[in-house]
Amino acid sequence: MPKLSLPRIYNIFIGVLLVFISAFIGVKFRNFLNELNLVFLFLLVLSLAAIRLDTYSTIFATLVSILVFDYFFVPPYYSFVISDINYFLSYTVFATMIVFINLLSVKLRRNLKQLQKSEQKSNVFFELSRTLLRINSKEEAVSITIKYVKMFVNDVAIFLRDKDDIHVQAITENINIDERVKTIVKWCFKNKKPAGFFTQTFSEEPYFYLPLIYKDDIYGVMIFDMSNSKEIDFETMSILETIADLFTASIAKYL
Repeated sequence: MPKLSLPRIYNIFIGVLLVFISAFIGVKFRNFLNELNLVFLFLLVLSLAAIRLDTYSTIFATLVSILVFDYFFVPPYYSFVISDINYFLSYTVFATMIVFINLLSVKLRRNLKQLQKSEQKSNVFFELSRTLLRINSKEEAVSITIKYVKMFVNDVAIFLRDKDDIHVQAITENINIDERVKTIVKWCFKNKKPAGFFTQTFSEEPYFYLPLIYKDDIYGVMIFDMSNSKEIDFETMSILETIADLFTASIAKYL
């Protein structure tokens, strides 16, 4: 069951609300529930919070539940004075265990996502390299590479060298090739260094300019539109660089 994708303040409110609902049920049916039933009632609510809410909200709800449980269900009632320490400690230990289980499940989900990303990346590289081995022209390589790049960014442009100059070979619809872009492309081509987004050169640019280098020789520049990236995604940047390397190796013989 997926986590609720809500702002944290809403998650906290839901967690506390669940605790007070369980307290209301416990008080309402106190005469029909024994001590163990009350413990499991609260643990059921905390388990639901751990499944649907984020970790911080679950921890907060757990702390609130310990106070609420003490106040309403540990004699003397309606007081924070504890006469039955074993009963109170039993609930506290069980509630804490739920928090730890939640933390472990979050870590497991994160590792699973990383594993899935790694598998996806490996599959992309394998398919692209295998496809590029069968190309018969640089135009075919360009078309194939753009298809794979667009799995990770919306727009891309490819500049390839022509003798001592460099020209646009392919471009998707939303990249604007103005004089500033051409200037940065020529700078990358001349200096054999990346520029734009994610770099220290022309860092205000929404585009990432990557020189296409193979065996110390430069064959062009690839531009990636990073305008939709709110923060630097090192995983995506690494994937784009590897795709560019595979592309460059495949078109070197045609230039």
